[in-house]
Amino acid sequence: MAEFQAVILAGGSGVRLYPLTEDTPKPLLLVNGKPLIYYQLALLENSGFSDVLLVTAKDMIDQLKTYVLSQYNGKMSVEIVAVEGDATETADALRCVADKIRSDFIVLAGDLITDCVLHNVADLHRINDASVTMLLKQEVQETPAKGVKSKEKPRRDEEMTDCIGMVDAENRVVFVSHSVYENDDLEVPRALLKRRPRINMHTDLYDAHVYIFAHWILDLLAEKKHIASIKADLIPHLVRRQFRGRQALPESVRSRLVSKQHLAQMLSVNSMKDDEDLLKVYAHVLPPNAYCERADTKEAFNAMEREVKSKWRLK
Repeated sequence: MAEFQAVILAGGSGVRLYPLTEDTPKPLLLVNGKPLIYYQLALLENSGFSDVLLVTAKDMIDQLKTYVLSQYNGKMSVEIVAVEGDATETADALRCVADKIRSDFIVLAGDLITDCVLHNVADLHRINDASVTMLLKQEVQETPAKGVKSKEKPRRDEEMTDCIGMVDAENRVVFVSHSVYENDDLEVPRALLKRRPRINMHTDLYDAHVYIFAHWILDLLAEKKHIASIKADLIPHLVRRQFRGRQALPESVRSRLVSKQHLAQMLSVNSMKDDEDLLKVYAHVLPPNAYCERADTKEAFNAMEREVKSKWRLK
């Protein structure tokens, strides 16, 4: 993992968790006696990272510094940076700290607890020369027996359900539609179906907010100021521009899209190459035995408190 730089985005206000976040920043809410931020730091250290860039909001920085300096006893070096003003959305935050990111990088949400093997995500990213590789978790909705009322509320509302189109044999993400239950019309471009006729549409896959990005993505963010959120704006933007070659991206980004792998293909006489298949979005789907949850609703946070002690495999 030495070629990747680690970034934790921990600036979310935690509105959905109010009043828990009235006095305590969301990254410092306790789960099994440890703050949420501890779990991302433990995951990165266990994966071999020696340093991390922790990006937060200005009003949280003092409390996070206190935790890192007085309570965090890990071996990683933690650099804490505060973003100000309107830069509290995830892609906005990346744009603000772009000068501190020098290589391809991995991004984790500051409310995430997972024991995912990050090396598996990185291997998928490397093998496919991906522009971005994301982590997806399969959400299993338990249907209660007929006449029996479920005791547990759903962890997420229907409007938080996305439709993700994947070529499962490749782990390639080729279609994304957010809030699928509020949008009855899902139109798949005909040109995409010609290139990838076997697309499986999933409404049971949840974006865990773990991403590995090629460094040139920061140049794209510098050009596309309207991209505010990684999940809502950046990922759909990248997915839509697949199979369209360099012309689908700003001129200042095009030269950086030509990777070493693509250059090797161009120089090879026998290699099959597709000059339009340069921007690539892939996904690693977590195996059922891996733990992954985000505190993005009260129900999900309460589930964390019940589950982490027995299900989270890192210590």
